[in-house]
Amino acid sequence: ASQCSSFLDDTTSDTSTAHAARVLHRFGAPLCAVALIVGVPILTDVIAADLPYWPDLQRWQLLFAGASLVSLLLVNVLDAAALPYGDSSEPPPLHVSAAATSDKARCCSAETVRFLADDSERRWCSTCHIWRPPRASHCGICNRCFERWDHHCPWVGNCVGLGNQRCFSAFLATTAAALAVTWAALVATVTQDDVGWATRWQPWAACALAVSLIAQASGVFAMCVASLVLLLADLTPKEVQRMHKAEGLTYGQIARRVLGRVRCAHGAAVCLAAPCRLRGFW
Repeated sequence: ASQCSSFLDDTTSDTSTAHAARVLHRFGAPLCAVALIVGVPILTDVIAADLPYWPDLQRWQLLFAGASLVSLLLVNVLDAAALPYGDSSEPPPLHVSAAATSDKARCCSAETVRFLADDSERRWCSTCHIWRPPRASHCGICNRCFERWDHHCPWVGNCVGLGNQRCFSAFLATTAAALAVTWAALVATVTQDDVGWATRWQPWAACALAVSLIAQASGVFAMCVASLVLLLADLTPKEVQRMHKAEGLTYGQIARRVLGRVRCAHGAAVCLAAPCRLRGFW
């Protein structure tokens, strides 16, 4: 009886630990992102309080920060186009056209890859027990496959895929815009005659704040530009990586190919037309 009770206690402890880990993974980093987004306007108000035109800039920053919070909420709660799990652990037969008899098809295992007549590819996922459609990928963190999987972003607590890509790009764009106001206010207060906050603080503190804000804003700007470019080019980071590894393209060639695809903006139309579905609690 004591051994049985000990086993049940261990099982309950493991279940509680796994539950806490899921809660932390789902909401921990997003709450940190919320704190950063809310803290940016507060910090900017301290920095730019002496600027005569700050009230007008503040309204814009509050608008960007509010839009960023709404976008973060949507990325977290919207389904990233998860594919349903299959029922069997064995790959079911998949019709393969006689036209798909190229060397490319023959060199791959028949149990894991199927090439169809239109040169599209179906890969078997042994975890989800499905044939993945083209451009779908498996996320090891969420433990399932997603259509047009982009990446798993811990800061939003969700995968980024076809269903919420537009909200993720909006989140990065509005966050970058809010930080841009802070950056502009920082430059304006430092370059004016009465520098205000810089005279009230120690010089090293002012320099540390300036460097941290610039580094933070630069990282967000870089992610925002990369996300928007890939969205317009209808590409994912995994597909860009495949260009380098599988096709042997240099980074310059990859950049020219990506920028060449941006003109059609097909990816934006695809993501904007994607259906919106709420994801499960986890």
